[in-house]
Amino acid sequence: MVTKEGFDLYRAFLDGDLSALANKLRSSSEISPEVRNLLADILEGNLKRPRHRPRGLTTDERHAKIAKRVLQIGGKRGAAIRQAASDFRVSDSTVKIALRKHRLKEAAELEVNAQYESQLRKALARTLTSEEVERVIKHAREEGVLRSSK
Repeated sequence: MVTKEGFDLYRAFLDGDLSALANKLRSSSEISPEVRNLLADILEGNLKRPRHRPRGLTTDERHAKIAKRVLQIGGKRGAAIRQAASDFRVSDSTVKIALRKHRLKEAAELEVNAQYESQLRKALARTLTSEEVERVIKHAREEGVLRSSK
């Protein structure tokens, strides 16, 4: 029978979160035979994470940190990539992938902002009626952007 603790540790392993497994080993709590066998199988290499699995959220977060580090370093691109690779203990190609993903995300955000700005310009290009002005002011106050002048 699979216990909740065993299942949770197995899910953590599949997600690549080895810290949960390490915490269990370091804790002073009793380790059930099921969990003991699971940990032994992982350490011996009998259990492996599935191939071609989707990248997890932690990978995306790490890529964002790597890309930001390259941008912080500045200077020549190649030197910044090598320094970031050294800082994060990854290969240069991993840093390049992180930069590419960061640029794609930024481009998508810029496109959304450009569309919003375009719509805003169109709306401001025409004259607003007093009712529309009152609605905008009321909405701004409700959102906390504008305070009442009392």
